[in-house]
Amino acid sequence: MTEITVKNKILGRYDYIRIWIDEEEYHLKYNSEIVFSTWKEEAKIYFSMFSMKSKNMIVKCSGKDKIFLELKPNIRVVIIAYLMTVLTAAFILWLCFLYNIRNVMAIFGIFILLFSFFSFLLMVKTIKLVEK
Repeated sequence: MTEITVKNKILGRYDYIRIWIDEEEYHLKYNSEIVFSTWKEEAKIYFSMFSMKSKNMIVKCSGKDKIFLELKPNIRVVIIAYLMTVLTAAFILWLCFLYNIRNVMAIFGIFILLFSFFSFLLMVKTIKLVEK
């Protein structure tokens, strides 16, 4: 029998992450964990932030007593996305001041919202299960 622990280390703008383990659905909040036992040689784990199963992992359990998995984002990709957001917003703000547009703050706010949403989607696509 193998004991598998799945821990959520993703801090984001949502309430929980859905996890399906052997067709049972669980909800993981930030910094919480689920412990389950299995007799199977392979355990299938699916997870998503929204409604559909977006990522999956097959864990080989043979010969192991305990397996610890963490859900965490790829930090490099997230930092690059946020830097792209800041640089693009600064460039757009500079262009607005250059051409004397009166509604600078409204345009600036719209672009910040769009690029922060883009970086959040990019972070969602790079989340992975890490086995320790």
